[in-house]
Amino acid sequence: DLLLYSKSPLDRVSYASSAFDRFVDEANAAPTESARTTLYHKAEALAVEDAAMVPIVLKALGQDPATSSSIVLTTFTDCGGFLSFLGLATLFSSLLQ
Repeated sequence: DLLLYSKSPLDRVSYASSAFDRFVDEANAAPTESARTTLYHKAEALAVEDAAMVPIVLKALGQDPATSSSIVLTTFTDCGGFLSFLGLATLFSSLLQ
């Protein structure tokens, strides 16, 4: 929680999500370990959905997240488009015979 919690001095990527912070605050105040774990899992799922770890990974690899994220996004988009094209080509090739 320290890397993505907006009030943490260790938040190096400026991730700001009030829902994430609320889950962390509730987890820190939870009376039982199981309640705390459940809330941390909710916070983690939200961070994954927001792709909050992408800038951290890019920084760890020595890349500028502002410029590198467009390359990553373009790569995933191109791969998705290419696989869609292959799927459609396979589907329609059976109609040509």
